This record gives sequence, structure tokens and C-alpha cells, in this order.
Amino acid sequence: VVDPRRLGADGLGEKATLVQFSTEMCSRCPGVHRMLSEVADARAGVRHLDVDLTHRPDLAQHFRVLQTPTTLVLDRRGAIRTRFGGPPGRAVIELELDRLLKENTHA
Repeated sequence: VVDPRRLGADGLGEKATLVQFSTEMCSRCPGVHRMLSEVADARAGVRHLDVDLTHRPDLAQHFRVLQTPTTLVLDRRGAIRTRFGGPPGRAVIELELDRLLKENTHA
């Protein structure tokens, strides 16, 4: 379970959280940031957190980030449900959130 304070955030999304690990030198990260922000903004209870690993090798090691961007999809409790290395497609992010949110309504 991910503690949002470790990532420098005050909390997680009520239903899901998209955690993006980036670095200053990552050329694909800004585009992924825009897409994940749009997806999160369009869904109630979903939050997007962008964590810059440039000066946080401890976080890169802890989460085993070998490339940026790396995106984690967390459930409402902060458990990692899915991990994407490299730029994820919008469709796979949407599909994963649909699956996760459907599980939440049946739980």
C-alpha cells in the first residue's frame, strides 16, 4: 500500500489514483502528464499525482522504477493494482480504471 505522504502528496483519490513517476530529462513525460490529468479530471474520485524522481533516487529504488514515465494505478486504499512502464495508451488507462471502479461498486 502506497503512503501518499511518501510521494509528497496530501492524499489519494477517493476511488483511484494514477501515480506517474517522471524525471526532468524525460521527453515523453509531459505528454503522459497531460493525458493522465485529463483522464483523472474527467472521473469523479480519481486523482493524478506526478512524482519527479530526478532528486529522489530513494523513491526510484523503492518502487523499482527503471524507466520514465512509469505509471501506477492505485485502488482507493492505495494498493498497486497495475503498473505501466513507458507511455501508457489512454485506452488502457481508461480500461483499467473502468475495471477498478466496477470492482469498487461490487465490493
